[in-house]
Amino acid sequence: MLTWYHGSYNNCGVGDKMKLSELVIYAEEKFNIKEKYKWQEFQNYSVLIEPDNGKWIALLMRHRDFETGENIEFCDIKCGQEALKEIGASYLSKPFKMKGNKWLGVKFGENTEKEVVYKLFDRAMGINDNGGKIILEDVLSGIKKGMEGNVYEIRKPEFRETVISHLQNALERSERFGGKTGGIPEKIRQMHSLYVHGDGSLRQKCKNFYIQGKFMEDYEDEVEWQTGLSYYFPTYHDMRLNHLRGYFSWRTKLRCGDFRNGNLSYSYMYLYELLNGIGVSSVLESLIKMREFENFYMKSENTDRLLKNCLSRWKLELAVLKGVESEIACEYADEEMIKKDRALAALEKPDVHTDEEIFEALCLLGTARLASSAVVKKQGSRGVHLFAEVWRVSLKHCNEGGKTLITACFGGLCSYIWHPLSNAMYYSEEKRDDEVYHLNEVRSYIHKGGRWVERGYHSLHFDKEKFNSLLREADRRLRLYLNTGSPLKEREDGAWAAGYIDMVIEKERKEQLEAAKPKISIRFDKLDEIRKTAAETGKSLLTEEEREEHEKDKPLDKAEEKQADKKPEIRTENAGKDTEATATGRLSSIQTAVIKRLLEGENPVSFVKENRIMPEIIADEINEIFFEEVGDNVLECDGENISLIEDYRAEIERYLHRL
Repeated sequence: MLTWYHGSYNNCGVGDKMKLSELVIYAEEKFNIKEKYKWQEFQNYSVLIEPDNGKWIALLMRHRDFETGENIEFCDIKCGQEALKEIGASYLSKPFKMKGNKWLGVKFGENTEKEVVYKLFDRAMGINDNGGKIILEDVLSGIKKGMEGNVYEIRKPEFRETVISHLQNALERSERFGGKTGGIPEKIRQMHSLYVHGDGSLRQKCKNFYIQGKFMEDYEDEVEWQTGLSYYFPTYHDMRLNHLRGYFSWRTKLRCGDFRNGNLSYSYMYLYELLNGIGVSSVLESLIKMREFENFYMKSENTDRLLKNCLSRWKLELAVLKGVESEIACEYADEEMIKKDRALAALEKPDVHTDEEIFEALCLLGTARLASSAVVKKQGSRGVHLFAEVWRVSLKHCNEGGKTLITACFGGLCSYIWHPLSNAMYYSEEKRDDEVYHLNEVRSYIHKGGRWVERGYHSLHFDKEKFNSLLREADRRLRLYLNTGSPLKEREDGAWAAGYIDMVIEKERKEQLEAAKPKISIRFDKLDEIRKTAAETGKSLLTEEEREEHEKDKPLDKAEEKQADKKPEIRTENAGKDTEATATGRLSSIQTAVIKRLLEGENPVSFVKENRIMPEIIADEINEIFFEEVGDNVLECDGENISLIEDYRAEIERYLHRL
């Protein structure tokens, strides 16, 4: 049974839309089968006929839709209808004109995969050539061994003519490949002898490519090469001699730094060699040469979008398969993918990332207009900080139906089956143990039970509407708060985020008020000097009579001296405003009341709300005060309730008792 890799062939240098004429060209180049028009009155119909036995391989049909003016192309191929179950592609169906389950219908259009159609045609040739179990590859093997004697035992006399026809056809193809053996370089003839037919699977084909490629690793040639040929999944064995020698000549120049244009098939073959470690000493050298080729190729006139996409994938896939360090692998991965991964990592754990990193992530994953918001343009780093805080607060408090905000917006980490280098000629006999390869904080590759799984965020699950509604509402409310830029119209889809944004605004407003209060700094080590200077100044201002009266005063006793040495009472900025705050040190009266209620097992939330203070803010203030004392937070707040961390009850009680 033929092994199918559905969906991967479109990335192999094949155009997006397949035409019927391409199948005709393929049949002629590979099998020397020419299109025949058998009916003069039906010029829209033609056939491809096996030249040895005259049997039909394919019926080709072309029609014109007079309503749309579109040309419609389809065909029936005699390859069997098993492919309908094996592939299940939309362009495959039961036959359009032919009868029986040996025929399969193919419609040509945007989604028709060329390599799949070519494989179907190859299968048809195998079915029609194999009546006597004599296939073309066996005949070619016989040519290599020589035609002396009876190479094949023909058990059925009726197949004798077929075998003779095969041999004649094989000789013709051998001449097309290079004529007599004397015209073929010895190295290439030796390479061809290494080819093993095996089971005909893709793995067998890849193995042959690897073995032959390593054998030809240092081969050089110097002939002119063609630029117009096209092979799909090109291998050494598939190419004619002039094309093959042309490739090695092109590769010789390329390895010397001469990056002149070859053709698309040569490009694929060269990259396949690098993937298999052919012509390089390490996987890192393979990656470097792939990048060099990419830099050259992207500047050339023959830039192919599909090859560009393949090359972008292959570099990372090779790095993962070979266990290259993740930092190096990221350098060779798709740049846009790495940027998105870094952005998601910043949003996933915003507390360990800077405001700038979070804001950059918001701009990359959200609307591009955010970067040009008046909040950022006119407020600079302050605006960036406010947007970053909106995300931090929203992520901390938003939980809808058990989903965190990042899960709601980006779907969370998901696992998908991963097929590294599945659309390339790649062979490896390495037996892998179960392993996990971490590319970065949000993307990893897991090998288990013989298969790979990729784990990461996938754009398929992104909810951009919810994410952008948060950013727009933040932009709207911050503009109003800062009185900057043109006001934005209020939308219902952003109402869910209003509370989180207001929390950020309220917190910043309080911080601004605190920062505006005057600060009093007292240097107690200078008090003695101040007293001495003040005494001398006062003495100099006394009259002579007052000085005499002062000298008559008795010296102070020890108790009075001790009293005189006491430091004067210093009134801070809170003096006369909050006497309880002065009595208890840094804690205000409200903060002290909250602490006492918590120690007595009461919930202080109602008391806090009566004083028009947000629970989260007062909890943060108390934690900041006690951080110097215990080195940790002593209160927890979920936005609504405040609770005491029991591990620090004793420290809090000692702190209050000391005051």
